[in-house]
Amino acid sequence: MGKGRATQERERLRAQNLIYAPHTEMLLSLSGIKPGMSVIDIGCGIGDMTIQIARMVGPTGTVVGIDMDSDALDVAERQASGLRNVTFQQARIPDLELDHQADALVGRLVVMHLKDAAQDIEKLRSTVRPGGTIALLDFNVQRCRTLPHMPLTNQCVDWCIRALLAGGSNPAVGDQLYSILRAAGLNTPRLAVSVPTATASDLSALAVLAETVITLLPVIESFGLATREEIDPNTLIHRLQNEVLETGGIAFSPELVGAWATVPE
Repeated sequence: MGKGRATQERERLRAQNLIYAPHTEMLLSLSGIKPGMSVIDIGCGIGDMTIQIARMVGPTGTVVGIDMDSDALDVAERQASGLRNVTFQQARIPDLELDHQADALVGRLVVMHLKDAAQDIEKLRSTVRPGGTIALLDFNVQRCRTLPHMPLTNQCVDWCIRALLAGGSNPAVGDQLYSILRAAGLNTPRLAVSVPTATASDLSALAVLAETVITLLPVIESFGLATREEIDPNTLIHRLQNEVLETGGIAFSPELVGAWATVPE
């Protein structure tokens, strides 16, 4: 990925994080993340959730962000400057080694990147103390919907789903988290779901949808799902926002599914 494309993608991820930050915090709180805990954040990317967790665990807690992308970690370290309870480490997830066992291991939007998620999570159990928590958060894009029916918004969601499938990703990976934790030997997972929405009073989620379509445009075009002219990237955000304003409706974003379980004693 070129430098410009990489920067654009990081801006999209940052905007996406702003939309999902309160939903992430709710799910992490339900999973048991609280002040004083030591937490590992796998697949931390540019560190947005790592920093969020650092604030949740407070000055008496710690969080280690793990990612294999050194450029992303450079951004993460700059973002976290001034936070004394945050560190970052470059590592591949299945090969992660730490000098301590944490109270919890969390990962958001990381399962889709794991070759064998259940096997990898099982390997990572050793990084969490007995009685600690493993929590996974991921999307179910196929649950997106609009009320009333909004043709352009629904078309954009369909383009995203079909592009993800064409590229070998699972747009409903959130639905698999429960079975992944069970297959990793964690027999009593719990689940919760949180969903951002776009309405006339807050259209920001539609900007993220538009940017996601634009990011996936090379895949969409290469598989013949749509043409650049059909999508018209330069006006897409405004057309999506106008659709909600004109209908007075609701656009439901991808579900953020949270699944968590306790590491056996």
